[in-house]
Amino acid sequence: MANDSLSALHILLSGLSSPDITERTSIIRRLIENFELPHLYKLLVATLEDEDSSIAFFAARVLALMFPLHSVSHLTKLLMAPDSDLRHSTCLILGDLGTSVASSKLLEVAQNDEDPDVRFTAISVLKSCGEVDCIPVLNAIAKKDNAKTIDGRAISREAADVAAFLNQKFTSRT
Repeated sequence: MANDSLSALHILLSGLSSPDITERTSIIRRLIENFELPHLYKLLVATLEDEDSSIAFFAARVLALMFPLHSVSHLTKLLMAPDSDLRHSTCLILGDLGTSVASSKLLEVAQNDEDPDVRFTAISVLKSCGEVDCIPVLNAIAKKDNAKTIDGRAISREAADVAAFLNQKFTSRT
C-alpha cells in the first residue's frame, strides 16, 4: 500500500511542472482529497530524497505550502543535495517561507557551497529571513569574495547589500 501511495504521489507531483495554474491547483486539490494529511506529510518527506531532483523539488514546494511550520528542518537537509539546481530551488523555497529558523543553514550555504549561483541565492533570500546575527557573517563574505572573480564580485555586492538591509531593518526597530 505504501508503494502504491508513493507511486500516486509521484504521478501527481510530476504534473506540477505544468505551466497551467489551473492544472497545478487541481493537482494540489487532489493531493488534499486523496491523502490524509499526516500520511501526505510522511510521503512528501520521503519523496524529498527521490533520485529525480524535479520530483524532490515539487515535494519540497508542496511540503512548504501545506506544512510551512513543519517543513523547515526537512527542507534545510536539501541544501546539501548533490544537485545544485535543487539546492538553489531550496534556498528560494526557504526564502519564501521567510522563517529565521533557516537563516543559519542559509549562511552555511552562502559561505561554503561550491556553486556561486547557489551561494548568491542563499545570500539574497536572507533579506527575507535573516536575523541580526547574519550581519557580521555577510560582511565577512563581502570582504572575502570581493574582486577575485566576476562571481565573487556579484556575491560580495549582494552580501554587502543584504547586510546593509538587515542592519537598517534591525536598527530601525530600536
